[in-house]
Amino acid sequence: MRLAKGWELFTAPWVLLGVVFSLISRFHASLMALSVAAFVVAVLVALFFRDPERSIGSGIVAAADGRIQEVHEERIVTFLNVHDVHVVRAPYSGRVVRVERFEGPRRPAFLEGAEKNAGVEIALETRWGEQVVHLIAGLVARRAVAWVKEGQNVEKGQRIGMIRFSSRVDIALPDGAAPTAHEGDRVKAGETMLAEPPEDRL
Repeated sequence: MRLAKGWELFTAPWVLLGVVFSLISRFHASLMALSVAAFVVAVLVALFFRDPERSIGSGIVAAADGRIQEVHEERIVTFLNVHDVHVVRAPYSGRVVRVERFEGPRRPAFLEGAEKNAGVEIALETRWGEQVVHLIAGLVARRAVAWVKEGQNVEKGQRIGMIRFSSRVDIALPDGAAPTAHEGDRVKAGETMLAEPPEDRL
């Protein structure tokens, strides 16, 4: 199973804690339960960082796994639960023209106003002009991370970042695109088509 960047930093403390409790439990048997609990948490954290391969879909694809929360002509919002894959993929091809981190509150990502939360914006120059992928931290998510830099070319479906733990991702739609996703749909990053590009409607 492929794991996303940084998984070691988040699982290592739990593994270490499990080892320590296991050693101490030789003298205090009651601590064995804490050792087992620490190892279980380590496995769960590692699973959170899973990064499966994907077959790239047609049209403008989902940037994240999760459930569609909002569909507008100009953008689509996907809410990620803690059990979803949290690796974010490019919904369209383009050149990175801006990666901007911004501070803000940490409202639950499913609530109104969460678009003002802390997060990262990745702006791509596409064949339809500049489009933005907005990685938004939530109440549980503490950090959105971009894996691309200004000037870098990215292909549709390429891994571009991650939000650690629960969160949401907003993607901009070009003028003339036709959303095919509906509120409540379950989607997979890189695979599920969210909208038809303008040229496909001609």
